[in-house]
Amino acid sequence: MHPYAAVRSRGTHELPRSLVCRLVSAAGDCLARSGCAIGAWSLRGVGLATLVTLFACGDPITSGDGAAILDASLDLTTPADAASLPEDTSIGLDLASGDSSAITDLPRSDLSAITDLAVRDAATAPLDLASPDLSPPLACPVGSSLALDTRASCASPPASAPAALVSAQAAATRGDVLTLGGLSPGAAPCVPLVVCIPASAHTLVFSDDPESPATDGVLYADVIGPGEYRVYVYHTSASASLRKFPVVMLNQGTSAVHATIERAGIAGPGSDYVGIGKSAVASWLAGAGTGVVTVPPSTRVLLSSALDSLHAGNGQLVHAIIDLSLDGPVKLSVVSVGATTDATTATAGLALLPYDGAHQRGTFAGADRLLLSASLDGARSLELGAGATDPPLAGHDYVDGTSMSLLGNYGVDYRVSLSLGRAFGFVLAPRGGGWGGGARLPPGSDSSTALVSLPAASSSLDSTTQGISVGNYAAGVATIELMSAGGSSRPIDLVSVPLP
Repeated sequence: MHPYAAVRSRGTHELPRSLVCRLVSAAGDCLARSGCAIGAWSLRGVGLATLVTLFACGDPITSGDGAAILDASLDLTTPADAASLPEDTSIGLDLASGDSSAITDLPRSDLSAITDLAVRDAATAPLDLASPDLSPPLACPVGSSLALDTRASCASPPASAPAALVSAQAAATRGDVLTLGGLSPGAAPCVPLVVCIPASAHTLVFSDDPESPATDGVLYADVIGPGEYRVYVYHTSASASLRKFPVVMLNQGTSAVHATIERAGIAGPGSDYVGIGKSAVASWLAGAGTGVVTVPPSTRVLLSSALDSLHAGNGQLVHAIIDLSLDGPVKLSVVSVGATTDATTATAGLALLPYDGAHQRGTFAGADRLLLSASLDGARSLELGAGATDPPLAGHDYVDGTSMSLLGNYGVDYRVSLSLGRAFGFVLAPRGGGWGGGARLPPGSDSSTALVSLPAASSSLDSTTQGISVGNYAAGVATIELMSAGGSSRPIDLVSVPLP
């Protein structure tokens, strides 16, 4: 057993809402221990009695020494002292010299020769002092739910990245297509992580079946609200005349309902299906809301006049991704009508077009996923759109009550937070055919461009020997927001590439 000491700081301190203590790899014999890894624990809340646990490798740290170190470093002797700390405070215990009395505040980038330091709420997270848990303390944010934990199943050693891939990634700019250097998509060991569903996750209202209507009718409908929703419309016209696919809301109550448009991406008409999907994702990622739509009682109104104005010719696609917040219930209908038809008056007389089973429609909860990785240690892959780490959303077809699975998870917003103990690059590798999408990326050593089309120079990439760069990053935490374009093939792999 590795020696450690559990130390309680003097008094009960009013902590700031977020005190982040960085966990970094330890010196000496800690480096040879698989449980000694880099990670981060975010402690939220105020008025917490905190238990600070110092895990040391080598000579034990006595309770008296630990208490002195804690109070001298942070000077948390009164609630006012603690409240004055910055929102993000980095703390480290320097054991490189073997002197357990030296502790300093460290910048996030200084990751050398530091032992593990964690902050926990003594009331809700008691420590088993006989068997201390030295694994990276990943936890879903307050209010979110744990959907999956792959740390045990993905504990195998990482792969070595091919030299050609490392060289290509180091020279790439986000959005570039580059060689995988012989690395087969899906062959690298998986990423140890937790998958969380935020409490505020949108419910996805998905309309893609029948995908290519030739007649008037209701493509999908559901009664939704109040709450957060993402409406996903993906339809082509099979008609000889121009056709449109607007979204109509009916208020069946006695008070007005308000739909606040948070983000909207609307694209088409056209025949480059993946390109139109990328355009919709790009606009949606840019966060362009369009205000508030009021739905009076016993009235039908359009969710988006912009979507209503797009008229598709034969074989042309119209696509929309719209995030909205409802303060009451509405019946939402996605309809197929002629270009000159007033959808708000016609919808009441439209029949439901039958589900043909070639694609999907339905209502799916939990369409936002937060993925938090343990410290990356080499070449690993994260599969999105299929597999154990990203199972299909489960939902239902409101019209007939049929259970539905959203194969490919189109319309899901991924936020992938990656813990990096060194410099890494990341590559998206298609596995099922042509893929395109968009991402919001943090600043990196390759570029500071935030909104990136993937790939940058074409609609899609259809190759199992090439990938798309999504940036190079220094040690720390990099968070990538990602959505696949409609019309893309899934799954894809997000591959970590250690950089020199």
